Amino acid sequence: MVKHGYQTVAFVEEVRVIRTKRGESMAFIQLTDEDATFEMVIFPEQFRTYKQVLVEGDFVWIRAKIEERQGKKQGIVEEVKPFDFDDVRTQQTTDMAYFVQVVDMNEQQVLKTLKPLVTKYPGDTPVMLYQKETRQLFKLKPEYYLENDYAVKKQLQRLFGDDNVKQKSVSS
Repeated sequence: MVKHGYQTVAFVEEVRVIRTKRGESMAFIQLTDEDATFEMVIFPEQFRTYKQVLVEGDFVWIRAKIEERQGKKQGIVEEVKPFDFDDVRTQQTTDMAYFVQVVDMNEQQVLKTLKPLVTKYPGDTPVMLYQKETRQLFKLKPEYYLENDYAVKKQLQRLFGDDNVKQKSVSS
């Protein structure tokens, strides 16, 4: 059995609550992050602690342990925190990412909109796009990374709307 830690910001797609043989509640949660859609299990003790945070349609920061048994990976939730897109605080660190919520734009339109900004302010800060209609979060390729700068954030807000652009430390 191989174990390793994992943490990410993810979108809660589904929470399936079940009862154990002892009558305790636990859940299987389907999440989507910038890489994939995946399922994790949250056992009774953690479920009692974090069930209020696990709301379908919300973003969460999640820390889990990934176990590999007989060639299959299984995620076991250790900690969950709310990730409030509207309350993200700007922090000056190298582990930042821009989170851009996209409404009524396809991927080609977004990339075309970003191109002049990327040309003017290339950098090493990842850009994460959340497609509101499809409820998908994904990370743009490194050639679309931007400079970690207040002026860049303001330009992104001008292009996508003040409420649709946030900065967040991804090392939480």
